[in-house]
Amino acid sequence: MGPYDEMKQLERKANVLAILQRNDLSAWARNYWGVVFDTIATSEKRYNARVESNQIIEGMKADFAVYDDII
Repeated sequence: MGPYDEMKQLERKANVLAILQRNDLSAWARNYWGVVFDTIATSEKRYNARVESNQIIEGMKADFAVYDDII
């Protein structure tokens, strides 16, 4: 994720809004895209928090080991 760019975030919200305005969405799809729309960061503070949480999750994935040979 790059540095916060308000115009890019507004563009993302506009693209998701265009999807939400379609009449052919299932209830599941409308809910999914509604959550996406609501969670797009609209401030630098919120965006940076999202970047930090993604870095933590990626670090946790890197530490995860699978032990298939134990069985």
